[in-house]
Amino acid sequence: MARKKVNWWSAEDMRTLKRLYPKTTNADIAHQLGRSATSVQSKAHSLGLRKPEQFRKTIRKTRKV
Repeated sequence: MARKKVNWWSAEDMRTLKRLYPKTTNADIAHQLGRSATSVQSKAHSLGLRKPEQFRKTIRKTRKV
């Protein structure tokens, strides 16, 4: 069984995540960083990052359409 490639977070990746996380979807950040949306969400959680409530409401509205 092949091992999965470990894709460590560089300091640059974490700066980008911290800058984009409040106003960008996880999928868009993942695409920009070449990672999965789950990886973005997990790292953001470990760093204590949160999306503003207003942004989360906007995302929920667009999903219902």
